[in-house]
Amino acid sequence: MITFKSVTHAQSGGRVLSNNGILSHLVRPAAVLARGSCGYALRLNAINAQKAVYLLRQKNVPFAGTFYELPGGEIKEAKL
Repeated sequence: MITFKSVTHAQSGGRVLSNNGILSHLVRPAAVLARGSCGYALRLNAINAQKAVYLLRQKNVPFAGTFYELPGGEIKEAKL
């Protein structure tokens, strides 16, 4: 999951990923993941996470953080 501080940035990020063959879904993450703000996130397959972060950085789409979900539902920050 890649978090964003605005829906505009999340939508821009979703377009960048889609244009490069990465499927993602726009979701509203828990407040803790959004760092206490009204954030949005793109949920995607972990296999594509590193490439997704690379593409967002290449296209200057600002994002707040990256996270992954463990099988039991616990969410951890990913350092990508």
